[in-house]
Amino acid sequence: MFGLSSPELKLVTQKILQNPNSTKELKIKALEISHAFYENDFLEELEKIYLSTSDSYIQSLAYLYLLKNHYDPQTINPELEFVSEYFQNYENTQDPPLKELLALRHNNKWIFYSIHPRNREHAGILLIKTPNGKFLRNSNQNIFYIPQFARTITNLPYFFLNGNTPCGIYKLGSKIISKNPSIGTTPILPIFLPFEISKEMFLGKRGEWKKEDIQNLFPDSWKESKEIYESFYAGKLGRSRIAMHGSKVNPRNFETSSFFPFQPALGCITTLELWDEEDQLQHSFQVELLKILSNSIDGFVYVIHRSINRRIYLEDLLMDILEIEANLP
Repeated sequence: MFGLSSPELKLVTQKILQNPNSTKELKIKALEISHAFYENDFLEELEKIYLSTSDSYIQSLAYLYLLKNHYDPQTINPELEFVSEYFQNYENTQDPPLKELLALRHNNKWIFYSIHPRNREHAGILLIKTPNGKFLRNSNQNIFYIPQFARTITNLPYFFLNGNTPCGIYKLGSKIISKNPSIGTTPILPIFLPFEISKEMFLGKRGEWKKEDIQNLFPDSWKESKEIYESFYAGKLGRSRIAMHGSKVNPRNFETSSFFPFQPALGCITTLELWDEEDQLQHSFQVELLKILSNSIDGFVYVIHRSINRRIYLEDLLMDILEIEANLP
């Protein structure tokens, strides 16, 4: 999936889409590649798949492709209403007040804020709040932050297995080394979805997961936002193994993309890393993050959107942060 678009890739993708005997795995991969590189090229093929398949996951991938091209299929499957609802809500979502979320406190918990433009073509930012309510500082006593990127290579919605990182709340895990060669040797920081781990591990409360459990972790002004439940539904649908990690993928692969030099992943949040031809790490925002944290931190991670159609910078948030800290007891 991290390859570049090419005439050969396009031809192979088309053949898989046109072949009714293609395996499910191949067809899903071809659909993901279509979303990633050929959003306007396979309308006829995708409509045929949408109308003929009995697989709801494949049908939902095809349906989203048609919707993105403002192309109404002849028949609408009512079970895929969540796809059209997402598509409509995405274009009309209003931002809840950021300052109220940044001011939120959880008893003895660290809070990570991974804040991204709703247009995931642009990078976002990570801020960290300590249990005392103040935001983490670096050695120069400036607010610590790093840029982050939450776009998957497919740029698919959160409810697909390789879709963009869902918004909502996560439980912070402990750093580990990944075996994925595209991630590299820098430790990753897992973040756990509801349902991926038990409610007791996530919240310290026993019982079955309920939507209200998520509501209670957000300020009142955020509770009407549908985006705060994305991590809840993604976990319920079976997504897992999301992390904050670096990347060994060559940024030059995406030199013509609007998000260059940031590196997309397959559903995780990436921090920019640069490696040389001798496999030596030249720079890593992931290393900066891990250096400033102790080995084990108990906390939550909020992944949220803002309607800023560009990269998000500290200056966009600084006045809210300073005002919050000025009002701490």
